[in-house]
Amino acid sequence: MRNSTIWILLLILFSFTGCAGRKQPAISPQPSVSVQYPEAAEGEELMTSVESREEAEEIAALYGIELVDCSEHVATFHTEEDLYSVIRRGKENGWPPLEINYVITLDDPVVSMPARGSKPK
Repeated sequence: MRNSTIWILLLILFSFTGCAGRKQPAISPQPSVSVQYPEAAEGEELMTSVESREEAEEIAALYGIELVDCSEHVATFHTEEDLYSVIRRGKENGWPPLEINYVITLDDPVVSMPARGSKPK
């Protein structure tokens, strides 16, 4: 019985200290990747879907931003404020959501868009 107890104790001891003397492999840092996000449409930086121009005007009044255009059930807005601050304010107040009106051309590389209302890293 003593031999099995000694073996168990040695097994426990080695399981806690077995790697202490070994050098752990170094983890190489990941290269930083620079992703370039498309720019917001100048003068029409924010957008949302609406049923009517009146709804678009109400949204503009809620946010304190300027309604630029409303056609085909899409309203575009202009603001001088930080776009993410405006979007965050609406989310916090439960207002209709706004999205950034990105401009993407056929020459742009394909990029994944940030999640709705999140700030690119």
